[in-house]
Amino acid sequence: MNLAVIGKGTAGSIASAYLSKHLPKATIDLYFSEDIGTIGVGEGGGPRLTNFLDDLRIDHHEFIIKTQATKKWGILFENWGSKPNQSIHHFNPPREKYSYHFDANELHDLLIERSKINIHKGHVQSIQKANGEMLKPFIVFNDEKKHYDYIIDASGFTKTPLIKTRGNSDVTSNEPLLLANQAYLVQIEHRLTRALQYNIGEYTYDSLTLSKALEHGWLFVIPLKTRVSFGYIHNDKMSSLDLIKEQLYSEIRKLDPSFVTISERVLKFNSFTTAKFLDQSVFSIGNRAAFAEPLEATAIEFILRECAEIRLLLSSDSLYSGLSPFSQQITFNNRLTHEMQRIALFIGWHYSNGSIYNSEFWRQSRIHYHHMKNSIIDKRIVSEFDRWLQTLTYTQACPHTPFFGWSFRSFEEVSSAIA
Repeated sequence: MNLAVIGKGTAGSIASAYLSKHLPKATIDLYFSEDIGTIGVGEGGGPRLTNFLDDLRIDHHEFIIKTQATKKWGILFENWGSKPNQSIHHFNPPREKYSYHFDANELHDLLIERSKINIHKGHVQSIQKANGEMLKPFIVFNDEKKHYDYIIDASGFTKTPLIKTRGNSDVTSNEPLLLANQAYLVQIEHRLTRALQYNIGEYTYDSLTLSKALEHGWLFVIPLKTRVSFGYIHNDKMSSLDLIKEQLYSEIRKLDPSFVTISERVLKFNSFTTAKFLDQSVFSIGNRAAFAEPLEATAIEFILRECAEIRLLLSSDSLYSGLSPFSQQITFNNRLTHEMQRIALFIGWHYSNGSIYNSEFWRQSRIHYHHMKNSIIDKRIVSEFDRWLQTLTYTQACPHTPFFGWSFRSFEEVSSAIA
């Protein structure tokens, strides 16, 4: 089996490493251009990340050194809900299970080093899907056609999609899944060891992701060994960029009055999910296929979920064996679309009780949560989600299957954080 992976960002590097491990007989070609940057701000992972490192037999100490990683014990929510508060969404079991904050660009290089793949540097000009006259898809690379059994498009937020036919019909809704559509991102030198320790109840945490509600959105703070990443997530139609910058830098000065800026930039995005994760032997993964704001650090968790589903299909798992290619595609797309909708609904729920701020952003986000449930998310997913909410009042037994990756403890802790 011949596979092509397009893009060396987080999705492309994870796919290359994961599939080279789990499909050892496959030949995998990775294509990327060093002229195309990645989002890599400093990322936070979830439980699947540590399992992934173990699966690849990557030593955690080596990972920490190479990616400037810090342990992540959970997410600290501050000022969400109707009154000032601090509450942690832990990994399970609390204070035992952890993930990491890490430098995304260094992770990419580490994973590629561990992958048994062929590397091709340069621009992929286009991707052509298989059709009735052409049984295999191909890419155009350096003006030459290269055919593959499957192509994995991990090209991210490219301005011009490599698959020219992609259009609005490929997304599940023309409405955004979530309201936030922009982030103002700042990195500073890390001189904040004491300031980033948190005393919550009887416990002291040396490394958490902070998610702090602000007037026009929310702020994340991600500490690495040598730098700290800040991001103010907001809607660009509801507040000016000057105001966002003013409030963000005010928060930074509270932590380090004489901070040294490494970088700053604006990232525009939309929360969406494609309806075609698989389209005629071309897979779309990562930000090429779906995106949700980083409130619960689901980006890497979902990429790993996509890769696991690709492995199931390509290894003829019992879920897919016996199905026609058309039925395989429908099953694959439905399963991942529903997973992304679970993520969006869980994140949207965080906004359901607003925050301590009575601003347009928070009022509209509360309204949008109910609109999501009524008009955007598949009714089966909404029903499943509501059964999980009912477990909080002990009127419903816990379902056997987690909601994406969240079980009763997650629902319980988030419910407390947004009360």
